[in-house]
Amino acid sequence: MERLTLSANERIKNSNEITTLIRKGQAFFLAPYKVYYSWSETVYKPRARVAFAIPKKKFSKAVQRNKLKRLSRECFRLQKNNLNGLIQSKNKHLNILFMYQKTKVHTYDEIYKAVGDSLQEIKKQHG
Repeated sequence: MERLTLSANERIKNSNEITTLIRKGQAFFLAPYKVYYSWSETVYKPRARVAFAIPKKKFSKAVQRNKLKRLSRECFRLQKNNLNGLIQSKNKHLNILFMYQKTKVHTYDEIYKAVGDSLQEIKKQHG
């Protein structure tokens, strides 16, 4: 059985990459996230790369922001295999940014469903 991990090279950490993703990537809104995504060429094994943004303006306490990021990462980690077929067929990296838009802290189940629906939307648009 394959381990479901989210390694460091599967995360987008560079602020320039995030800015480029917001400016040039495609976007859609699926509550509570605004999802930006784009495809990029790769010489390495193609994979989904992800970042999560929780605005300080909506959640002033770092504890809340960190909790939402942890929940979001966990939900993505468990569902990222849904995109493997699409990524392998395109042979490119898929860069995704989940930007939290609501002011309410959602439960794990709500976030799990929202992340899954977002991944299905990307698959539907490009599958």
